[in-house]
Amino acid sequence: MSGWSKKIALPNDSDGFASFECPHCEYRFKLSASEVIENESEEIFCPSCGLSSEIGNFITKQMLEAAQIQAINMAQEAFHAMFKDLERSNKPGSSVQWKAGSPPIPEPDKVLFGQDDLEEIQLPCCNKHLKVETLEMQLGIYCPYCGNQI
Repeated sequence: MSGWSKKIALPNDSDGFASFECPHCEYRFKLSASEVIENESEEIFCPSCGLSSEIGNFITKQMLEAAQIQAINMAQEAFHAMFKDLERSNKPGSSVQWKAGSPPIPEPDKVLFGQDDLEEIQLPCCNKHLKVETLEMQLGIYCPYCGNQI
């Protein structure tokens, strides 16, 4: 059986920002997708708590659920195809007969919605952009790229 792979695109808002969620404090924020791609570091900092982690750990719960649904659908399709192949290879009169049955009904893809009530700011330290809650900006934030407190 060959390996499976499927790319799941992160949904961007109308300004080109992608949603992220801190694995430590679950704070939600948005970063410019193009600036994240340009970022040379493998880790980012949470604007709220300032703790860092690999960027892949900042995936939102909704994106993780969407990926899990797609993975389950792919696995069900692969198993059905495998049993369909066994059904076709049955020889007449064989003591073991396979019936693949009906194909599985895939679970619908999860529709991802981003939080749109965030305010965009330009980070003075890295000259990049971030969207956070207005209150969080007043309390002070950390730069997701360098970790400096702003």
